[in-house]
Amino acid sequence: MNKDMYNIEKFSDDEKYKFFKELKPVVLFAIKRAYNKFDSIPLEIEDMEYYAWEAYNDLIKIYYKRKMRKSFTSCLVDAVYWKTLNICSKYVNNKFKIVNNCMRNASLLNDDYHLNINYHDENQTELIDNVGWNDLLDKYFSKFKTDLERRIFNEHVNGTHLTKIAKQEDISISKTKSTLQKIIIDLKEVINSKVF
Repeated sequence: MNKDMYNIEKFSDDEKYKFFKELKPVVLFAIKRAYNKFDSIPLEIEDMEYYAWEAYNDLIKIYYKRKMRKSFTSCLVDAVYWKTLNICSKYVNNKFKIVNNCMRNASLLNDDYHLNINYHDENQTELIDNVGWNDLLDKYFSKFKTDLERRIFNEHVNGTHLTKIAKQEDISISKTKSTLQKIIIDLKEVINSKVF
């Protein structure tokens, strides 16, 4: 029996959970599809199931209101894929902040810190530059003729929803998604070849 024929929105919480369990192979497929685009993330596929549940609940709220042409299962694959991709890319993009913070904390423990306390801001900037992440991103984005890609990337990293980014940049959502996906794939290759 095809569950797409039922109005899932009217399911009880228990029925929604059971239906989610039935769709687990589809959900895992979507998670793995996005997860495999990133090599060295210390996040487990099981960690992404929570975000898949969030995507599932969000989809239930809008699926019947928007009268989507695609089946619920197909929409779920897309929703989980993009949610997982967002989480993984945010982790990758914020990893340099974690590294910078660790290096800053180590410099604070250094004996010379107390002697150089007046130059703290300059030293912090030097530490960030020494790590090289900013240079790496600057070099990557310098290959583009406009700064559209950089703006899309920055907005995405800051947690702005794709539809809002598309509206701000006056481009379609599909162009926003494809641009972001290309950036993430390129950055993954650049980071893997240059850093690890």
